[in-house]
Amino acid sequence: MQLTGAFALSQGMPSAARAARRAPAPGAAAACAARGGRRAAPPLPRARFAGCSGAPWPAACRRGSPVARATGDSGDIGDAYDNLFRSKVFQSEIAVREFDSITSELRQLSMMATKFAEFDVTGKQMYLDKMRASCERYRIFMKRLELSDDPAAREYLRATNAQMLEGGFTLAAMFQGLEASLSQYEAIVRQEEAIVGDPVRHQVFTRALKEQWSQSAMGRIDMSYLGRVMDPNVLNRAQRDPEFFKCIREISDDPTPATLQRWIDHPTIGPLVAEMFKAMMSRSMGS
Repeated sequence: MQLTGAFALSQGMPSAARAARRAPAPGAAAACAARGGRRAAPPLPRARFAGCSGAPWPAACRRGSPVARATGDSGDIGDAYDNLFRSKVFQSEIAVREFDSITSELRQLSMMATKFAEFDVTGKQMYLDKMRASCERYRIFMKRLELSDDPAAREYLRATNAQMLEGGFTLAAMFQGLEASLSQYEAIVRQEEAIVGDPVRHQVFTRALKEQWSQSAMGRIDMSYLGRVMDPNVLNRAQRDPEFFKCIREISDDPTPATLQRWIDHPTIGPLVAEMFKAMMSRSMGS
């Protein structure tokens, strides 16, 4: 399970109160799912979206793709996001507070995720419990949008699903993948609980888990660095580009400097990738 998508959600979607006034572009409705590993070491799942035919991140609509033009008369996915924040759903103070609470909690959890493998067994379970609760709150919030009679909310969901379909999945599949991912990590915690009383076996287990985690996008890119340093507008601009999810998918699949270099000169996504490169260097230097 990678949590970079949850970070993108929480960092890119600004406070609903601010958004209702200024209507900036919110973040991508993206989170991560996983598949099980088959190594003798702890079975750290590799990031994967359910229903994605092997793609670990959702592929965004490419430039010129019909999906990029299928977001309604407003023109692009960004307009659907903007209109959502102007909609009657966000005239409710209760909805605004819930939205802000969800995004704030996901932001905090995402910033902690880089060090997940370093937590003790109790800390890992507490973290997963928090993440499960946050994801469920997010799912319920999106369900409320679906059940509302607000045209802007329905257009937002339609546009988001249209964008996700190019990656081979939908919002529903995303939440199914999140559930599967969390269940797999809870299985890892149960494995650790079973051997925590044996210092030798436990040391081997945790060393293997840390090594596998360090090779993942979450382990290589310091999300706390991005949260502290990056201007949210960098992500907001990148998310409006049709290739945003394609970029994130490639980086999650192969989180190496070479992959980042392929995107660093992109006119709108490049500044985000440059910040991710700095976060990768920060993590490698242990800062």
